[in-house]
Amino acid sequence: ILALALGCTVERMKVGHHGVNYSVMRQSDGKGDITVQHHSFVVKKEMPAGVEITYLNVNDGTVEGIRSTSHAAGSVQFHPSNDDWNRPSKVYSEFLESL
Repeated sequence: ILALALGCTVERMKVGHHGVNYSVMRQSDGKGDITVQHHSFVVKKEMPAGVEITYLNVNDGTVEGIRSTSHAAGSVQFHPSNDDWNRPSKVYSEFLESL
């Protein structure tokens, strides 16, 4: 819904991301995370002005996260769970830093 509100285009995937772990790469530092996903739609890579990609799927290159460059708003297509050491996902700290 945020993607549509920011002017992005959303499309149905041929094969959605369901029931397995998916690797995503954080665009800010190139680090990866293993994520839990369950979705059948994806934001197209062509971003309107004022929107940037924050996460990409390592396997198929689909957009997994976006953020507004002019508003404190961002979203991801995965569940931002704690890591193996029970530390909170970087998604949360990135959001708090953007406020």
